[in-house]
Amino acid sequence: MIFNAVLIYFMFIKFIISLQITDNDSSYFIKIKANEFLTELNSIKLNKNREESFDICNKNNILMEPQTFQNNNFIFNYSLLDSDEKQLVELAKFIEERFSISYDNFLDDCFLQYEWKSILYCLFKDKKLTPEYLYSLNEYNRWLVNNGLSYLKIEVYNFTDLSNITYDLDKYKGPDNLFFKLLQKVHELRNIMHEYNKTGKALNICLTDNEIYLTDNEIYLTDNEMYLTGKEIGKIYGYFYGCFLLFRNLLEKEMEPCHDDYPFDNFKRKIQECKCNSCKKYKPLNAYLFHLRNLFDIPPQYFDNYLYFNDIKYKYKVCENINNKFFGLLNEFKEIVSN
Repeated sequence: MIFNAVLIYFMFIKFIISLQITDNDSSYFIKIKANEFLTELNSIKLNKNREESFDICNKNNILMEPQTFQNNNFIFNYSLLDSDEKQLVELAKFIEERFSISYDNFLDDCFLQYEWKSILYCLFKDKKLTPEYLYSLNEYNRWLVNNGLSYLKIEVYNFTDLSNITYDLDKYKGPDNLFFKLLQKVHELRNIMHEYNKTGKALNICLTDNEIYLTDNEIYLTDNEMYLTGKEIGKIYGYFYGCFLLFRNLLEKEMEPCHDDYPFDNFKRKIQECKCNSCKKYKPLNAYLFHLRNLFDIPPQYFDNYLYFNDIKYKYKVCENINNKFFGLLNEFKEIVSN
């Protein structure tokens, strides 16, 4: 199926705002942006975050020297001894290399939108309705005719044709029907897709155009009279936070799950409390993820941007939740496709 792991996570890449650079300058440019991002954050909180991370490592016998996580072809090198800037740069470079996409075209034009007919075609191609669904379709149409609803009759020959019809699911009150259940699933999938597209547009606008939370349009950052607008700060924040979400989701697929069912994101408790073999093995990686995630919870030095950052994080979270529902529902179509 086209909806593989790469496509699942590609939407997160499309959250990331591009800034025009050449491929040769990519590493240097990312380093500059990482520095600008960290400069924007509260320096006292940054130091406290590093102290807390070191304290957790010391109390839980976690080595902070360079580590490597490897699972088949997934290889990631990391170290808590690296500066925050280097950790962000290495994270972004890993995402670039993993997806063979350079920084300047992460979000080349606009947020990735899903088109309804394309989704069904990716799922079903030209697959015709099976005899079971054809029989159920005839039964469904017969009930509609017998109950004065002949105008709602449906004529389809393959599954992708369902993208071309409109129907009122509330009208059908008949017995259990296989085709009607398919209509319900298709309807739910379409609604989730529209919800995702709508939220994705809102996030794109938030990262590219929205300066509603900024009282000062420009913020002084360096001794060289370099100014960043609120929109530019949002781009940088959204870029690195998007990289982190993408990286976290990739790792969740690659890491052995906690045997005691601690949530994947509960890095601190998995370090301090869980005794399962998986969490013992991944203590250094969980400490790294705990430290990295906390960078995005540190308030900026300029309060004007606090709500702006939170709004970006909120929209990411909404998109991620919709994404999980979206692809969870796609998995329910696998049995239909395989039959």
